[in-house]
Amino acid sequence: MKHIFVSYSHKDMDYAYKLADILQNNGFTVWIDARLDYGSQWPLEIQTQLDACGAFILIMTPRAYASEWVQSELQRAKRKLKPIFPLLLEGDEPWLSVESTQFYDVRGETFPDEKFYATLKRVLTVRESVTRLNLPKQQVRATLETDTPPLKFKAATTASAIVVSVILCIGVIVAGIGLVSYLSSSPNNSPIDLATTSNTDDTQTEIPTDTTTIDPAMTIEELEPLLNQANISVSTGSQADLDRVRSYFSDPTSDYPVLAVTILELIGENKFKTTEYLDMFDKWYAILAGTQNYTPANGELDTDMLEEAIVKAHNDFYGDNVLLLEDLLESR
Repeated sequence: MKHIFVSYSHKDMDYAYKLADILQNNGFTVWIDARLDYGSQWPLEIQTQLDACGAFILIMTPRAYASEWVQSELQRAKRKLKPIFPLLLEGDEPWLSVESTQFYDVRGETFPDEKFYATLKRVLTVRESVTRLNLPKQQVRATLETDTPPLKFKAATTASAIVVSVILCIGVIVAGIGLVSYLSSSPNNSPIDLATTSNTDDTQTEIPTDTTTIDPAMTIEELEPLLNQANISVSTGSQADLDRVRSYFSDPTSDYPVLAVTILELIGENKFKTTEYLDMFDKWYAILAGTQNYTPANGELDTDMLEEAIVKAHNDFYGDNVLLLEDLLESR
C-alpha cells in the first residue's frame, strides 16, 4: 500500500503527529513533514513524497490556510489527482479550494472514526491495483480493449476492387432492363398497384424488447454481464482483486450493489467509450460523499455527485481532463 501524505501547519504539529501515530497503528504508512535535515533538498523531498503518495490528508486550520507551503501542497495534490481527505480541525467551514470534497469534522482535536480509516484503506487498495498494471497510458488503453481487433476497411484502390465495381454496375443495368420489360408486359401497361400487394391486416406485430429490471437485489452473476455491456469492469486489478470486489455483492452491508445499479440506470442505453472500473467509481464517490453520507436513509445515491465521481475516476485512471459524463459515453 502506498503511503499517506499529511499536509499541515507546523503550528498544528501536536495534532498532526498524534494523527500520524493513529494512522500507523491502523496499519498505514505515513509521511509527515518533520523538517529533518535535508538541507536545500527539502522542497524536492516534499515534492517526491507528495507525488508518490496514495492519499493526501489536509489538516485545515486558519494557520494552515495562511501557510504558503500548505496551499502549494494542496494545489499540487489536486493537479496530480490525489485523493484528498480534508480534516476541519479549526474554523467555521471548509476551505473554498476543497468545497466539492467531503470533509471530516475533527474540531475540538477529535480524530476521525473507523469509517474514515476504512475509506482510506479502500482508496489505497484501489490505487495499488492500478499501479500494479505498470503500463504507459497508450499501452493501458490498448490492454483494456477486447482481444478481437476491430474491422478496418481499406480504400478500394486495387485492380480487383475496380473489377468488382464494374461488375456491380453491369448488374444494376441488367436489373433495370428487366424491370422495364416486366412493366411493358403488364395489361394496359398499367402500373403495379402497390396497395394490392400490401398486408391488409393493419395490426402491427410488437417487437420483443428487453424487459430486464435492474435491481440492487440482483446477484453479481446477474449484474456483471450488464456492467460488461456498458463497458464497465468491476475492478482494475488482478484476478484476486476481481474476486474481492465480486464478494462485496454478497455482503448485505456493502454499497456496491446500489452503486452498480445506479450507474446502469444513470447511463441508460449508452455505454462507456473506454473501459471504466466500478472500484474506481466507488473510490471517488466515497471521497466526494464521505463514508457517513455514502448511502442516505432513502437508499438512493446522489446522482449529481456520482456523475462527478465517474468523471474523476476516468481522469484519475487515464490521465485525461474530461469535464462531463456525456463526453465518456456513446450509444450501444
